[in-house]
Amino acid sequence: MSSNLKLFGILEAMLLVALVSLSDYSAVICSEISKEDRQAVFWDKNIDDELSQRHVFTSNEWNILKKKAQTQNVVKLERGCGRPKNMLAVLEDGSKVCCRYREHQMKELRGEIYSYFFNRLLNLWNAPPSVLVLVEFSSEQWKQVAKQAQDIGWKDKSHIVMTFYVDDISDVFFPTILKDRSLNLTIETVQKASLSRKEIFQLAQWSDFILHDFIIGHTDRLFNTLFNLQWNSKMMDMSVHNLKQTSSGQLVLLDNESGFWMGYSLQEWDPKKYEFQAHFLNRLCLFRESTVERINHFTTLNDNSNTADEFLEHFIDSHDHFSFSTLPKLTEAFRYEFVIRISTVLNHIQSCTKNQHHSH
Repeated sequence: MSSNLKLFGILEAMLLVALVSLSDYSAVICSEISKEDRQAVFWDKNIDDELSQRHVFTSNEWNILKKKAQTQNVVKLERGCGRPKNMLAVLEDGSKVCCRYREHQMKELRGEIYSYFFNRLLNLWNAPPSVLVLVEFSSEQWKQVAKQAQDIGWKDKSHIVMTFYVDDISDVFFPTILKDRSLNLTIETVQKASLSRKEIFQLAQWSDFILHDFIIGHTDRLFNTLFNLQWNSKMMDMSVHNLKQTSSGQLVLLDNESGFWMGYSLQEWDPKKYEFQAHFLNRLCLFRESTVERINHFTTLNDNSNTADEFLEHFIDSHDHFSFSTLPKLTEAFRYEFVIRISTVLNHIQSCTKNQHHSH
């Protein structure tokens, strides 16, 4: 048994309970909520439907990116896309892609790929399309920039993640309701705030990505703010790290490499770090019904994938076998944590429903 598995040993028993409980939650959350309670915990259907029709990215863009990653030669590398060794690559057709380089950190590349596909499964479509690529300096695809890549510290035969390059985006700041730590995101606070439709549209997206980031254990967005708030009291006034928006107000979740490992590991090293990850989930009691149904789908699987982690891996493998077969698989401990976090989210939604019912 691995050291990770030993440290998470107690979770195995919890997992069995979670898997049984998840099916119970699904019946409550998606089928048996009264009309009155639905109005108290779910965003208006018009808002939900509008968001479902205004995706930032599409499957076609991922297909195009994948084809370019396999066939297009790289003609130039430019600074950009975050860390010093990340590069903005110019392809022979003139298009640009972000190249994320992580030497000896395949779990970070896995985080980017797994997070992207999980985002798709939730039908959010606001994480940039991402594909895994092998860099070989002697190949036709990379030989024009091989010297430049070596000069910036890339190693031959290393893997990178190419992501869809997003321009014309701007910073995002905390909504007033979430900035005020004495308030929770509920139907009551939204009604009292007299928000514009644009503000409601954005808050509904926040409710989505709060669930998304908690489940995958993302630590370089909301977690980053709360962690640094310990030393910098102005963090809530600053733009949110790795969160951008389009000109039409659609949120874009950048840099998802910490997903499926960092948050899970931090919890192992220091349980207090879990409080930072769960902070905004605990303040959230207003959800998109369609997103809840997607999360719930992980608990009602009827195909050969019997658990949430297997379902996710099957989805990735069926769409991008190269990435799935090349990247390291999730440890047993991380598999448990993924399933348990889905259980935690569904349990929290159930609690919100009960609380709203009792308050009526």
